[in-house]
Amino acid sequence: MTKKVSGKSVVNLEKGHEELQLIMKTVMAKFTDETTLLIQGVKGKFDEQGSITDIETHKRLDYFINAFTNLVNKKPLATILKTSN
Repeated sequence: MTKKVSGKSVVNLEKGHEELQLIMKTVMAKFTDETTLLIQGVKGKFDEQGSITDIETHKRLDYFINAFTNLVNKKPLATILKTSN
C-alpha cells in the first residue's frame, strides 16, 4: 500500500525527487544528500502568512540552508554538522 499525500503517492513524489537529482547530476550541478530536501505534504506545513508551522520541517530546512551555504562556501561537512545541532 502506498501512502497518499495530497492525492499523490509518496512513491511518485520520491521518484520525481530522484529524477530531479539525476538531471542535476547530468548538468554537473554540485549537491550532496544534505543539500537536497523533499518536504512531503508541504502545503500543510505552512500557515496562511507563509510561516513554517511544523517544527521538524523547520529543523530540516535550517539544516538544508546550513549545508547549502557551506557547500557554496566550500566548508567541510564536519562544520555543517556542528552548526546544525
